[in-house]
Amino acid sequence: MGSLNPVHRHELQADLRGESLAAAQRLVVAVVDGDDSETDIDLEGIAEGDVIVSVLEFDTGVPTDRTAEASVTEDDVIQLDTTDTTGNKLVVTYYDAP
Repeated sequence: MGSLNPVHRHELQADLRGESLAAAQRLVVAVVDGDDSETDIDLEGIAEGDVIVSVLEFDTGVPTDRTAEASVTEDDVIQLDTTDTTGNKLVVTYYDAP
């Protein structure tokens, strides 16, 4: 395979930056109130097919990663499988799938 000449390399880099920018623009960060485990937590805008990137629970200012137990159960709703987050805030980052 031959190497790219400088003009083609520049075009390729621009294309990749454009794709990265487009993907980054689909990331959404939301803060919601926690609730009991296996209870619907309203998150307006999230939809089935969206990908949860992270869920951080803040209890007295200390973050705990709850991503592994989070899921989108239906449009505008997420749930955590095992942790009761009542009274705490959740910072949810998700990828808004096209």
